[in-house]
Amino acid sequence: MRTRNRMPRVLLAVVLALTPALAGTGPAQAAPLTSAPIAVADVGTDGRADLQLLGGAGWTNMPVALTQPGETFVHTNTPSSYASFAQLPGVRHVSADFNGDRRADTALLGGAGWPNIPVSYSNGNGTFRVFLAESPDFAGWAQASGVQTVTGDFNRDGRGDIALLGGAGWHTVPVAFAAGEGAFRVTNIDVGDFAGWARAPGVRVIGGDFNADGFADLSLVPGAGTTDWTTLPVAFGNGDGSFRVTNRPRDDFAGWARAPGARVLPGDYDGDHRTDLALVPGPDTPWWFTQPVAFSNGDGTFRVTNTDGVGVFSSEWAQVPGGRAVTGDFNGDQHTDIALLPGQNMSWWSTIPVALSYGDGRFRVVNNSVGVFSSEWAQVPGGQVAVGDFNADRRADIALLPGPDMSWWSTIPVAYSSGEAQFRVVNAPSGGFAHRAQEPGARIAGIPVSF
Repeated sequence: MRTRNRMPRVLLAVVLALTPALAGTGPAQAAPLTSAPIAVADVGTDGRADLQLLGGAGWTNMPVALTQPGETFVHTNTPSSYASFAQLPGVRHVSADFNGDRRADTALLGGAGWPNIPVSYSNGNGTFRVFLAESPDFAGWAQASGVQTVTGDFNRDGRGDIALLGGAGWHTVPVAFAAGEGAFRVTNIDVGDFAGWARAPGVRVIGGDFNADGFADLSLVPGAGTTDWTTLPVAFGNGDGSFRVTNRPRDDFAGWARAPGARVLPGDYDGDHRTDLALVPGPDTPWWFTQPVAFSNGDGTFRVTNTDGVGVFSSEWAQVPGGRAVTGDFNGDQHTDIALLPGQNMSWWSTIPVALSYGDGRFRVVNNSVGVFSSEWAQVPGGQVAVGDFNADRRADIALLPGPDMSWWSTIPVAYSSGEAQFRVVNAPSGGFAHRAQEPGARIAGIPVSF
C-alpha cells in the first residue's frame, strides 16, 4: 500500500471509545466463543472497567473480577440461573447498558426454541438481576442461521438496544428497543438492499455513530469472499427503527478490506465523535506497509488516508500468524489508537507496539518493552485479551486471562498505559477468577474490537 488513497499496484485489496458501546451510546457486535480481543466496561459505577465471564460448562454462578483502588481485583461468584442459559449450544451474548444506569449488562440470544431474551442487569457489586424478556418474534429471528447481532442506542434514550442482520431472505433490520427492565419493544422495518448486502460471504457488520447524531448506525465492510464489492454502505438510524441507507463508492478502502485476513477496526480516529474505520493486514501480505483509515464525513461518504509512516508495524508485526490487534485511546487524547499483541511461539516479541493517531490519518509508532507480558503470557494457547480503562485514568489498558489447562496461572496481568503508550505491568492476584477463565467454554463478556 504505497500511495495515499490509491490501491497498490501489486494487489487490489470500530473502539469507538471503549466504554460507550457498553453504556448504550454506540453499537457493538455480538460476542461468540473466541479469543479475539474484547472491550470491557464498568459492571459497577466507579468508572473502572471490570471483567465478567460467561459460558463455562456446568456453571451455576456468574464470576466477576471487580477492579479495586490500587489496581487490584475482588472476585465475586454469585449463583444465577443466567449462567446455565449462557452455556447452551448456539447461544451468544451481547453487552450494553440496557436500563440506563451506566452499568454494563448482558443479554443472551440464539438459544434453540427460546421465546424470550434473557437479560442480566448488573447491581454494581458482582450480583445481577435476571429477567426473561418476552419477545417471541425477535428471539426466533435471532436463531436464524447467519444472523449477526449489534447493540447500540438506536433511539438515543440512554439505553442499549439490539439489532439483527443477515437472515436468509430478509429485507428488514429487526430492532429490539429496551423498554424498561425485562422488556423490549420490537420494530422490523424494510431497509431494501441493505439487508441483502449483509448476507454476502465474509461481510463485516460494523456498528457505530457515523454522523454523530446520537442514534446508532450500521455499516457493512466487505471481506475476502466479496470480490466485486467497491462501496461502503451505511444505514443511518432515524431513531424509530427505520434507517436511511447510503452506498457511496470507495473502491480503494473496500478493496483493501477484501485482502485475505484483513481486519476492520472501528473507532474515532480523529476525535470528531463520528465512527471511522481502520484496517490492519493479515498474514502474507508483504505489499501492505501502510495504515489505511476511512474517516466518516457524516453523510455516507468517507475520506480515506493511507499513510506509509508506520513501517514494520503493518508490514511485519501486524502480519504475524495469530497476532491480535487491539484498539483504544492509549494516551488520553480522545483519538483511537491501535496496539498489537503477538501470536504463539514468538519469544522474541516482548513489547506492545502502538500506533498513536494524530487525528489526520498519520500515526506515530511506539514500541516499549513489557517483558513477559508479551513474550510469554500473551502467547499462551487460548488466552483471552480484554481492553478497558481499569484504573479510571481515561487511558486504555490491556488485561490478559489464561487459556485452558494452565493451573499455574492464578493472576490477572494488566498493562496499564501511562503517558504516550508507556505500559506499566501489574500482575494482581485474582482470587480464583483466573482459574474460572480456564474452564471449558468460559469467555469474557464484552464486545469484540476487531472484525
